[in-house]
Amino acid sequence: MATIRALFACILLASFMPGNAFAQACESLATLKWLLGAWRAQDERSTTHESWDQVSPKTFEGQAEVVQRRSGETEGLETLRLVEMSGVVYYIAKVGHNDLPVAFRALECSDTGATFDNPEHDFPKRLVYRLEGGDRLTVEVSDGGSKGFSLEFLRQ
Repeated sequence: MATIRALFACILLASFMPGNAFAQACESLATLKWLLGAWRAQDERSTTHESWDQVSPKTFEGQAEVVQRRSGETEGLETLRLVEMSGVVYYIAKVGHNDLPVAFRALECSDTGATFDNPEHDFPKRLVYRLEGGDRLTVEVSDGGSKGFSLEFLRQ
């Protein structure tokens, strides 16, 4: 019993330390400022650019673009937005093949990551952003299970 209490005390103390990486309810965009700026992911086929700007205390606007490396043609373009409303953060994506934007609710966020979820959407259902070392960003796009892909971005 003493061991369990000691473990609980350590977890409780760590959750109040500055810069903790423990995920928590995402109630404010202030927790996600690490996402602001320009990011680039590249593989042998394409280059993906994603950028985020803060346009108000409760709104970040972003854009994602996939460009084919060989031809230089834009393969995909998304307009993105993070919005804080009534103590909840939403990730809203407008892609060319959907008539309407798709909203994902932030389940949790910290100073190094965020998880967004929309179980009603066909694909993706979940987006997970993880900051690694301050200049690397991993984005996992999935169905919430085994189907999906990851992008490895570097800060520009």
